[in-house]
Amino acid sequence: MLLVVYREGKLLLHFLTRYGELVKTSYEEEGELLGSIYLCRVEGFYKNLGAYLLNCGEFRALLQDGKERKEGDYLIVKVKKLLRDKRLPKVSEEVILEGLRESYPPRGEVKDKGELERLRSIYLSFKDKLKLRRLGLLYKPPPLYLRVALKEGVKGVISNSPRVLLEFRNLGFNNLKFERDFKKIFEVLNIKEPLKEIVKDTFFLEDGSYVYMDKGRAFTTFDVNSGRSGEEPLKINQRATELILKQIKIKGLGGTILIDYLKLKEEERENFLKFLRQKLKENGLNFGCLHLSPLWIAQICLKREREGLYELLRQSCPCCGGKGFRLKLNLGDGS
Repeated sequence: MLLVVYREGKLLLHFLTRYGELVKTSYEEEGELLGSIYLCRVEGFYKNLGAYLLNCGEFRALLQDGKERKEGDYLIVKVKKLLRDKRLPKVSEEVILEGLRESYPPRGEVKDKGELERLRSIYLSFKDKLKLRRLGLLYKPPPLYLRVALKEGVKGVISNSPRVLLEFRNLGFNNLKFERDFKKIFEVLNIKEPLKEIVKDTFFLEDGSYVYMDKGRAFTTFDVNSGRSGEEPLKINQRATELILKQIKIKGLGGTILIDYLKLKEEERENFLKFLRQKLKENGLNFGCLHLSPLWIAQICLKREREGLYELLRQSCPCCGGKGFRLKLNLGDGS
């Protein structure tokens, strides 16, 4: 497993690769807020959103959790969601400190007791900082690319940033390579046109079937089609599932995913649901709900912290606004 960290201005793009294939992508901005802990003050309440407006010193944020608060209350919150369309970040009072290998309060088996104790000390200091009532940053997590590398068991790193490579060297990584040219990085990895792979939306399977993807504002849909395939619908659905879950990871998709499967026999429903649930777990996708309708449309709710790289790399057409069409008739309204 190799990790490519490519710097473009303040943007850091992450490409996780295995044996000449893209496995997963993500990105972060230098100095971004996501995962950081802040001391904030309640400034008001938006009735239409059901959310409190918080002043966090450096920025304003929204808190939506159904609890009642008063204007002037001080809260310790974690930035849990960032969107790039200038909407306010969303925060939560569920404060978990993310370290390189550990988090506090701990989740699962402890691998680094020293880091856990350091995070615990920071966590306990928040009570004293709450008394001081100084708005602003309390804790900032390590860069995402370092956490991804340690979590995924990365064996080597390629980057166009000497600073990024130095951070990995300080963590004990030895298989490091500096490469300035984006195309040359992926030529070495034998991956052709990685950005086109991320933004494409039609995928053909070896048996002649295909999957079409459409990214809307509210949700993302995948449409499974039999095409010229002579295979049984069950096998087509299973192969399409593996392809779709791979594309979700490559594109960094989240939120509500709808998959329009080929219709199967009713007695196959339960087994297919088990298969889908198992594949989601194998791919490490954190899903909140899974439902299969009578029309064989699967609804999957995935954790969404930010837009994926698929959305970051695409720009809406200035003519149609991303809708895929223009008005055919001009009825005198200036359109």
